[in-house]
Amino acid sequence: MTTAQIRKILRQHFGARHYRITSGGEIHVYGRMPNTNQDGWYLFGYVGNTETEARIDDLA
Repeated sequence: MTTAQIRKILRQHFGARHYRITSGGEIHVYGRMPNTNQDGWYLFGYVGNTETEARIDDLA
């Protein structure tokens, strides 16, 4: 999955400016954090990681 495809799916699900992909390949998103009832930035996964790509496919 290309970075452009990842960005498109994250933009559709979380909204513009609610996701970040770092130069190291980390994907951070802003939303309801797992296992909490608070909104905030959290690590969603890594570019090129099979498990992360499966989670992104579930969002599409």
